Amino acid sequence: MEKLPEECWEWILNRLAANDNDRELQCPSLTCKQFLSTSNRSRRKFSAFNKELYHNGCEALYRAFKRFPNLEKLELYRPYDRAKPIGEVDIDIPIEMIASSGLNIRSLAFYTLPKAPSPNSFRKLGSTMRNLKRLICYDIKSLADVHIVTIADELQWLEELGIIFRNNGSNACPKRYPQLSDLVVTDAGIEVISSKLLGLRKIDLTGNHRCSDRSLIALSSNCVHLEGIQYIGNSVTKDGIGFVLYHSPNLISLQAEYRLAVRNSSFSFEASKICTNNLRELDLCGHGFQDPLLYCIVEAGIPLEKLTLRNDFDLSFNGLSTLLCACPSLKYLHLRGIRFLDDDSIRNLCRYLGNVVSVKLLRCGTLSIVAYFILAKECHALSEIKLDWSSSRSFDADYLLDMDLEIRNYSIGTLDLSCNQHLTDELLRRIAVTCPNLHTLDVRLCGLLTIEGILEILNHCLLIKHLMVPKHMKVLSETFESRQIKVGYL
Repeated sequence: MEKLPEECWEWILNRLAANDNDRELQCPSLTCKQFLSTSNRSRRKFSAFNKELYHNGCEALYRAFKRFPNLEKLELYRPYDRAKPIGEVDIDIPIEMIASSGLNIRSLAFYTLPKAPSPNSFRKLGSTMRNLKRLICYDIKSLADVHIVTIADELQWLEELGIIFRNNGSNACPKRYPQLSDLVVTDAGIEVISSKLLGLRKIDLTGNHRCSDRSLIALSSNCVHLEGIQYIGNSVTKDGIGFVLYHSPNLISLQAEYRLAVRNSSFSFEASKICTNNLRELDLCGHGFQDPLLYCIVEAGIPLEKLTLRNDFDLSFNGLSTLLCACPSLKYLHLRGIRFLDDDSIRNLCRYLGNVVSVKLLRCGTLSIVAYFILAKECHALSEIKLDWSSSRSFDADYLLDMDLEIRNYSIGTLDLSCNQHLTDELLRRIAVTCPNLHTLDVRLCGLLTIEGILEILNHCLLIKHLMVPKHMKVLSETFESRQIKVGYL
């Protein structure tokens, strides 16, 4: 160790820190003082989820900022001081501490804060964090227009912004606000920030039920560099989705849930108006007009690489197959709640999935275990399959034997069969035979599996290193450790 110069060790530890996994640096930092010092300088991400960090005026958090001088990514979780009632915790203290830390922060995320930071705290961030490009506000209670407008005023160089609410009933009221609100985030607030954050590239408005087509129109009109929009809510319509497709030439990724338009809407999708030729990822939960949208994308010649459809309202097998046929560039196909799918339809779709590396089929029609064998046989590029099936139809032993004798797919490395109540030891064994290079397997919440069945899988698939199993399999922990398998239980 002493023969290598410190620069070499620093390069090695920097490589370990490159994936933002804090644990990668824990063992080296305990080896010696030199590694401790070097790993401290190499660390780029810090997640402040430990409540001890917020005690005594965030004293421990302040020491962490001093210990890791090269941090670029910070995540703050709900501050809590055991010496004070939860409602009295001053969440502005850690934020202002960040602003005065001298750190070169590029990404900052706030999670589940009990109240929104004061506008003054955002002003202090803006005065010092000139390289901050990404800001995520996740489940911050009472976050409103007044706060996000301050963010836009003080951090005009932001490129990625998340204003996200999950399971927030108070944010789900359909009431509309024509002007800026000091209570909630509304269309008026989004319109203002769209006019100020002109370099914005990605935005996530998931859960903002008071934001409608107005927000999408403002973002597409003003943020010309916009590459990604994510909005899982039920307040936008096909009109808003269409406007985005017509006015966002740099859009790469669109994830949206949309509802039916107002009665008098005369909007219809027209391929000639679509300008999003760079669109590569499309994730839709549509309540109507899905076939017309898919046909429009086909006609526009957009080479999708990732497609996710979350329900089958106004979606037909012909619409789905037409799109898949027109997109040989597709790499990822995720379908959920598509009730018309069955084993035969999967067989028909496989002819278009020659380049697909990931398939996820969840809560889809009457699929059975046969769908897995069809995918494994017909789709040679597949490296990941996630599948559940509702059909409990049985097959005679000769039928299954013919299938697993015939099929060997050496590309499949990840297999997720969790939550399948019809998965037995015998079925799992026959599946394992078809994918000898399997390294990750998830069979959590599969109630029919036994300890003997899992042991047999480990004998067939010698490359398994990641395994998720039902919690009663903990008795095999010594076996998993001897194979150096990382295990999760549920």
